[in-house]
Amino acid sequence: MSDAIISLISEMYAKLKRGSNARFVFDGRSGKKSGLHLREKLIQIAKKAGIENLTKIHTLRHTFASHLVMRGVDLPTVQKLMGHTDIKTTMIYAHVAPDHLSDAVNKLNFR
Repeated sequence: MSDAIISLISEMYAKLKRGSNARFVFDGRSGKKSGLHLREKLIQIAKKAGIENLTKIHTLRHTFASHLVMRGVDLPTVQKLMGHTDIKTTMIYAHVAPDHLSDAVNKLNFR
């Protein structure tokens, strides 16, 4: 998780702790652990946000990797973050950065 996400979750948890006996950041009623499965919760939140067809947790993982690649993070780093043992698995994200090769060549200055 990024430092910003860790900070956000810490703030959420601190707010929950004030004035309640909640033990979980994402808790259910009465401060108990949510009884919903994560996938069901994702679908609920996506619908509430007006996002259609977000029904799989893996979609979030794929989006995470895609955004890293689109922002120029190199594939070996994405491989480590994703926990892929084989770089070939990570290579499926290479298509989201089509300008990668031309950008690499253009870094050379022949003047």
